[in-house]
Amino acid sequence: MYNDLLNGLYSYVENEYSSKVDGFTYYAVVNNLFFKTISSRPYLISNLSDIILNRNLTRIKTEKSADLCYKIFNDFDIPITEYKLYLAVTVALGAETELILNINDGKLKMTYDKLAKTTNKLLFTMLKIKESEIKVIISDSTKISDTINVDLILEYLISSYSWLQS
Repeated sequence: MYNDLLNGLYSYVENEYSSKVDGFTYYAVVNNLFFKTISSRPYLISNLSDIILNRNLTRIKTEKSADLCYKIFNDFDIPITEYKLYLAVTVALGAETELILNINDGKLKMTYDKLAKTTNKLLFTMLKIKESEIKVIISDSTKISDTINVDLILEYLISSYSWLQS
């Protein structure tokens, strides 16, 4: 299911925005839309919570996220080694997991939009992107994400993945 969501969001952004943004912004938009979509439906948040509570599923989530990130960076000819990217994704998603657990437990007051920005910033910091560039990436990706209606994303995803119809 997680892989379907990632692939569906990737395809959605590919169809709508790939020629309008650079690779880092593209990745950040996908990540923003992931959390925008997940947080729009309680059953999707529940599914994500189930994933992050299971070590084997968390490993798959990290691998799938790294694969997607690597694909995006390759598509945009961003030179990065798989090792460096996997390390950055692992650290960013580890932090993301802990933040989600604390949000769901009520121990942390953070919106999922803020979580997406935090995860993006951590990933780009781990990739040694300059702070000034990270600010632009996050600003640009937020502007794009904020213009997209989550219901349109869900319609697109439901048309591709029948399990989302519940």
